[in-house]
Amino acid sequence: DSDGKGTPVYNVYQPRPGVNAWYYAQAVREMSQSQWILALAKGIRERSTDFRYEMFGNQRLPVPPPDEQAAIVRFLDHANRKIDGFIRAKRKLIGLLNEQKQAIIHRAVTHGLDPNVPLKPSGVPWLGDIPRHWVVKKLRFLFRYVKGTRAAVLTNEYIGANAGEFPVFSGQTEYGGMMGRISWHEFDFQSPVVFVSTVGARAMTTRLLSGKFSLSQNCALIIPLNSQANPTYFEKVFQRLFAFERHSISQIMQPSLRFADLNRFYVPHPPGDEQQEIAAEIEHECSKLTTAIARTEREIALMQEYRTRLTADVVTGKLDVRPAAASLTDLIPDFSLEPVTRELADENEPEEADAVP
Repeated sequence: DSDGKGTPVYNVYQPRPGVNAWYYAQAVREMSQSQWILALAKGIRERSTDFRYEMFGNQRLPVPPPDEQAAIVRFLDHANRKIDGFIRAKRKLIGLLNEQKQAIIHRAVTHGLDPNVPLKPSGVPWLGDIPRHWVVKKLRFLFRYVKGTRAAVLTNEYIGANAGEFPVFSGQTEYGGMMGRISWHEFDFQSPVVFVSTVGARAMTTRLLSGKFSLSQNCALIIPLNSQANPTYFEKVFQRLFAFERHSISQIMQPSLRFADLNRFYVPHPPGDEQQEIAAEIEHECSKLTTAIARTEREIALMQEYRTRLTADVVTGKLDVRPAAASLTDLIPDFSLEPVTRELADENEPEEADAVP
């Protein structure tokens, strides 16, 4: 519905008289969702297909009467508004739950568990005041770093019959962060170490890993030098540190966390037994929030699956929506469901900090 330009890999199709472009946009989307278009497309790479006008123009499509096309568009527009409102509300809830989790983590990793403990200035902007008996150390005096070496793109080596038994982790969040599996491993850790994604939109994503595995070349491990650095505690510290320092990492073409960045960061260093207590308390305090977030994410996924199934049934004629569409009143915009343009966590993002002394 707009004027504009496109690169040569795009085609623009204008409807003939009596053709509702909105209906056929949904129909073509269903062709894509069902992977019909992918099956027809040519090309040797999965994510770089070649689907030309000649192939597309010869596809057979249903031709409902014009009034039924309009009814389908009206019904799906109404359904999508309801579904979008539901999803926005659930995502806002997830943002609030994550905000609560981060508040719990920040308080515990910077002030400990005793609310009456005497404090002192840390000299580190993101830390503020810390318990008097804690110390502040540079990250490089507590940890060493190791980069992954596996290709960052998914290949047949990682999937299907050729896949091995050892996982390859990347910065993606789907499937537990796994790209796939290979027949050999780079690392073998009996105790947990801290994983961090180093490149791209998910740079600085952290979690704990153990066992035998390999890493994408866009990831690294932060490994304790001795038993005085508890990985479970420091993984939470890194979440807060990286949230504050995200603006200060390398930004050549995309966010890129380098070992030089890690070396200049300062972190709190409580006594070893206190690190373990803090980590256990964070896990206990956040467990219900984590469960609620996972349940809400599942609700969003189920609603998206419902949208896909509903759209497929409607545009292919398996579900007659003409009576339902005729009963719909004119839709009045609900401004309470306007898209959230900023993540809630960003609203409390600190201003650019002075350099660490």
